Amino acid sequence: MTPDLIVSWPCNCDYPLWRKWIAAERGWFGRVFVVFTDHAGEDISPFVRQRMTADITFLDSHADGRDWRDAAINLALDCSGSEWIWFTEQDLTILRPGTFWGWVNAAALRWQVIG
Repeated sequence: MTPDLIVSWPCNCDYPLWRKWIAAERGWFGRVFVVFTDHAGEDISPFVRQRMTADITFLDSHADGRDWRDAAINLALDCSGSEWIWFTEQDLTILRPGTFWGWVNAAALRWQVIG
């Protein structure tokens, strides 16, 4: 079972370690959605898009007064057709990917939600 991945991404931030991680671990996922969200400050999303080497679907979310994270996640969910979705953030570090994904795959066979 290959989950889609959804991550909300403030348009004024860069996460170089996460960009490196997703390039290395891209094969674990179906589609990867990076949803840029409106935030104060300079919009550096063009810089980030240019440096992402993995196959990524980029979306732009405009909360228009709604919760910014909820707006971003729901935008990506509307684009995903996967039975499983992995929601993550850029500060998660997986030290042993093989062990971690083995556990996730085994748990997915038993439960509908893993946290």
